Amino acid sequence: MIRAFLTFMLLAQIAAGCCSVSKQPGRPIEDPFLSQGLRQKLERLYPRSFQASHRCILEASGRQFVLEGYLRVYEPQSFKLLAKGDMGGTVFELQQVKGENPVVVKNPVSLRPSWLLEGAARDISVLYFRSPQPQARLVRFQTGDIGLVQEVKSGIWEEFRFEPKTGRMLAYILTQGEEPFYRADFGYFEALSPGGPEVPRTITIVDHRMHYRLTVRGVEIAEITGNP
Repeated sequence: MIRAFLTFMLLAQIAAGCCSVSKQPGRPIEDPFLSQGLRQKLERLYPRSFQASHRCILEASGRQFVLEGYLRVYEPQSFKLLAKGDMGGTVFELQQVKGENPVVVKNPVSLRPSWLLEGAARDISVLYFRSPQPQARLVRFQTGDIGLVQEVKSGIWEEFRFEPKTGRMLAYILTQGEEPFYRADFGYFEALSPGGPEVPRTITIVDHRMHYRLTVRGVEIAEITGNP
């Protein structure tokens, strides 16, 4: 009886371990030239240093909030973000310098710091700083999209999805157990200047874990030259 019980427990642990193995999203493709091209597309999605103003609609807890965002992004992995309400008052201000942990500079309405750092600051990092590592795999998804995927933590996969014909960035997705829990979709691409690179004018972010939806519409985006 004891031996049978121990055997059962051992098999249960093996089965649990097998179930915890996370399946890589998509079907692998071997095309180094295409992979490199997608990486370059992502690197050139935005100027290395720029300033932008956005009109944002945040939906959370059954309510809707309108925000005006003033963003300044500069190398290396640095940003300043000022968010104002639709009446013009400051809602919060965040800053990150040289890839260090972001900090809350101003928070006059006493929002939860965790929401600002794990939500707003994380959104900035996703949109402007995240990139596939050298070991990221080129794949094709069931939708027909192509992308680069990498496991960022045990069981959590990061997906950079592209339109197969143009190589245009479509979405950034985080999945666990084959279920997406964070997604940013890029749309309405437009050039900053005649003949210049096209950047997404609309971005929609849905975070199922923090329970919010953010729609970002770019009002103005301008490249910064010289020292920021």
